[in-house]
Amino acid sequence: MPNLRGKTVAVAADCEVAAALARRLAKEGALIVLGSPRSDELNETLAELRWECATILWRPMDPHDPAALGELADYAESAFGAIEAIVSGGALRLDAGPAPRLLSPKACPARRFIRLAVASERRDVVCAGENQRVTTIVTRTDGATASPESVADAVVFALAGPSEVEVGSLFLRPLAQAA
Repeated sequence: MPNLRGKTVAVAADCEVAAALARRLAKEGALIVLGSPRSDELNETLAELRWECATILWRPMDPHDPAALGELADYAESAFGAIEAIVSGGALRLDAGPAPRLLSPKACPARRFIRLAVASERRDVVCAGENQRVTTIVTRTDGATASPESVADAVVFALAGPSEVEVGSLFLRPLAQAA
């Protein structure tokens, strides 16, 4: 199991994935900073996790806005200090251009960066800092989309990797599409 107890993880994702990630990261004892639109489901999840004494903050943002990712990182850093990981569920769309997208240190101040993507998106992302690990988790392939819970489990799996190893890409292929 990963040792996330007391480590800060910032998550920029749509509500359903954000809620699943918050639940899973809370089980691991992480300090969680969510950037997501507000929804009834997310409200319930936040209230439930706070009741269970999880340390979780929420900041309204559009997870598909690249500028908002840097703001979320600043918010997380000011609240908890060093950031272990940033999980982006849409802020980086890399469909255009022949070169890899370079993230500025402001947008990626964490040791680890996890990008949730669909199979049609480019997967090359480079962080500007030293000793940073970048993982792309492809959540939709062949017309099937992985469940938010499966995505959350894959994020924790990627975070559990040894510090000297980078988990570059994970492809989640559901065995069957939910009806």
